[in-house]
Amino acid sequence: MNGQNKGKHDVFISYSTKNKNVADAVVSDFEQHGIKCWYAPRDILPGEEWVTAITNALEGSRALVLIFTDESNNSRQVMNEIAVAFNAGITIVPFRLTDEQMSSELEYYLTRVHWLDAVSKPLKKNITALREYIDVIVNTENGAVPEKPKTEEEIAAEKNAKKREKILSYLFVGAVLVIFAMGFFEAYKSIKHNNEVKAFHNAVESCYNDFDVLEHPESAIEELEKFSDDYKDKYYYLGQLYEREYDFEAAMENYEAGIEAGSSLSLLGMGDLYLNGYGVETDYVKAKEYFDNALFSECAEANYYEALIWEEGLVSTEGPDHEKALEYLRQLLGPAPMYIKVNDRDAFNPEIVAGAFVLLGDIYRDGNAGPDMTDDDALRCYQEALSRCCSIKDMTYCHMGDLYYARGEFDNALEYYDKSEEYGGRSSMKTLGDMYYDGVYFDMDEKKAVEYYLKASDYSFDETGHVSYDGYHGGVSDSTMLNRMGLYYYYEADYETAAFFFTECAEKYEYVNAMANAAMAYENMMDWKDAFIWYAKAIDAGHDDADKYRKRISMMVEDGVISEKEAEDWM
Repeated sequence: MNGQNKGKHDVFISYSTKNKNVADAVVSDFEQHGIKCWYAPRDILPGEEWVTAITNALEGSRALVLIFTDESNNSRQVMNEIAVAFNAGITIVPFRLTDEQMSSELEYYLTRVHWLDAVSKPLKKNITALREYIDVIVNTENGAVPEKPKTEEEIAAEKNAKKREKILSYLFVGAVLVIFAMGFFEAYKSIKHNNEVKAFHNAVESCYNDFDVLEHPESAIEELEKFSDDYKDKYYYLGQLYEREYDFEAAMENYEAGIEAGSSLSLLGMGDLYLNGYGVETDYVKAKEYFDNALFSECAEANYYEALIWEEGLVSTEGPDHEKALEYLRQLLGPAPMYIKVNDRDAFNPEIVAGAFVLLGDIYRDGNAGPDMTDDDALRCYQEALSRCCSIKDMTYCHMGDLYYARGEFDNALEYYDKSEEYGGRSSMKTLGDMYYDGVYFDMDEKKAVEYYLKASDYSFDETGHVSYDGYHGGVSDSTMLNRMGLYYYYEADYETAAFFFTECAEKYEYVNAMANAAMAYENMMDWKDAFIWYAKAIDAGHDDADKYRKRISMMVEDGVISEKEAEDWM
């Protein structure tokens, strides 16, 4: 072979790991005839990151051979490789070993590509035809695609065609017209399908970067539901949209349907519900099981959730493991020091990739990636996240504000907290409340602080002035915030509202000071039963003033507001 390719290899072999025997046979035949191949895991160097190795290998290839089987048709990793090759202008040659209909995602990239049919005949003979075809590509300037080699059936068809020339001309003309009509119909179907695939991709893109859809998902839900079950990932995106509506039951139903259809992204959706306790009890172990299954299904985005699990130390008795978190992020984003390898926006979920950049920025910001990575590296990660997805701008701007806050640069921090607030960022609203309450940068203003706390939370007042919890709608809170809200209303002599927040704080976070505060609020309301019960809980929880509260309980009995029998029952 007189190859013109001066690189280390000519052809990239894309295949499902379940078909490695076929890939081995193709590589063996090619390399015996001088065609240099690259395929994983053989050609990944020790210590080299998987994603980096594959991206570099694709960039150095003249052609990509896709071993198309039932397994590769449903492989997320194969789809990602095809997307990168397509966008890099690399010639793609599918080697068909199954009659299964191509997935909609693969068909988006391969509609106009020549296919080599290897469903029939011995595999060795088909590999020979494939090699001869590839040999022309790697020896042709610019990797131009040659004419598809003729099969034995096509040669026989040509001979038969010559015999049929003697058939009456009107029959020939009629056949031509029939063929023309059939071709026109097939072309029409192909165009229609291509338009449908593009419409699906546009609908998905709008889920993350169209502000009207972000605020009002109903139209996007209606649009996605129109697509057939061939678009199995539609269930994942529907689940995401229902999550934005805080309809976690509908989200779970769609994720379950997606898992049944074979959508690895839907495994991530289910895992995320258990990770955050959306509609279910929080269960980190179960969440990780879903993420592990998605990773096993070659879903690259699962690396983000694995990194998050390890960075937060959610399933380890030894706490956070920053090295493991960074290792998973490298699998998705690329090598250190700056993770810039994820450039193909069609191949990965934009929100997950953006979230991965935010997590990486946090690791850099907190000094958990070593001394070489600085706040400037963290800011570059946050900027990369902003460039990829609109749906998490609120979170990204908040984390940028946190970086400047930690550095004491409050003007810059406020700039980003304000931007986060524009996109509905609840965490930034809570931080602004803390700043007003503690007198950081602003003059101390407890009323202003509580206004921000209410905006950050899922609590609201009705027309009669009674406060209630509206159910989870993206709000944030912690024990300090709820106790502070209770204290504000307590000193305003609004004991009913104060008791509500103290009780919420005590029940949700088992905060012992809130237990005692709730008791005092109820006592001011002359609600002796609840006052007694919360004093007793504060005592049982080991409050520092437990002796004081025991005396208070005794006085309530002595004063006759609580009977001895009631005291016995409530203790």
